[in-house]
Amino acid sequence: MTLLTDLRVLDLADPQMGLAGQTLADLGADVVQWHTESQIDGTNRWVRQAYGRNKRTLESEADSIAALLSGVDVLIESPRPDGTWRFDEAAIARSNPHLIHASVSWFGRTGPKSHYAATDLIATAASGFLSLTGAPGSAPLRISCPQAAHHAAADAA
Repeated sequence: MTLLTDLRVLDLADPQMGLAGQTLADLGADVVQWHTESQIDGTNRWVRQAYGRNKRTLESEADSIAALLSGVDVLIESPRPDGTWRFDEAAIARSNPHLIHASVSWFGRTGPKSHYAATDLIATAASGFLSLTGAPGSAPLRISCPQAAHHAAADAA
């Protein structure tokens, strides 16, 4: 599909949030997924491949994010593993007022839980969704695919 062929996207999202960039790529956007080899463990490599369809991937530490950011229309980012963000929202809005900036994280960019590390299971449990799974009176059951990540990434796209 070629709906978004004129759109350039820089995808710096957590591997589990890769559906956002994949959706835009599937609609024709030019999506560049950037990460360093040190960010990828065995599970994340698998997830990157699963959501890497139609994306270009840069894995070099030499590639400058600032250089990649120039000329893009959309930035999708998640916090780094230590919970910090690469970009200040206000500063990036001043430097590129036309940039669409999607910040995708488990507990938001600000607020009392914004610094919490999480997984899809933690986010799904915190949302209350797990209370709907399993048999009455028994422990909840994890759903097979990462529901919280998929919903967040779909909303971001």
